[in-house]
Amino acid sequence: MTRRLMEFLCVAAIAGGLVASAGCAANMERQAMSSFQPTVAAYHDGLRWKEFHRASRMIPAENRSRFVAQREANQAVFDIVDYEIREVRWEPRESSAGDDEVIRATVLVEFRHVWKNEGLVRVTRMEQRWEYAEGTWLMRSQHEVREPDAGGTGATSGELL
Repeated sequence: MTRRLMEFLCVAAIAGGLVASAGCAANMERQAMSSFQPTVAAYHDGLRWKEFHRASRMIPAENRSRFVAQREANQAVFDIVDYEIREVRWEPRESSAGDDEVIRATVLVEFRHVWKNEGLVRVTRMEQRWEYAEGTWLMRSQHEVREPDAGGTGATSGELL
């Protein structure tokens, strides 16, 4: 082979690799977007219907047994009546090494629940951080979003969800 042909083949191989990797990234993003809503719904349905083992599949493996034990203990305190996804915010993908394979979203969910000792329907808003990596969505963290004037002591709904 001539030197010119070798250079052409090398450039073509590099260009092909770049196109293929861009195609893989787009495919991963399509897969992530198509699986997001069913995954988030399965998690919240698992909480609502007290199928805690099913819901636990959407959190990191090292936290699953503690998650199930806490939810089983809390089911004596209150029942989830309904939930509604109020907002989804997609976070920009970072281009730093190793991070470009992770897609992140923040979900604001509103739970309606009944504390068994009161019999009143209450509303709790939770903000959840979800990550898609290696073909799976996992909820990495959540915290209660409280109104500025909401005071009080003792267990909050967010600590129990």
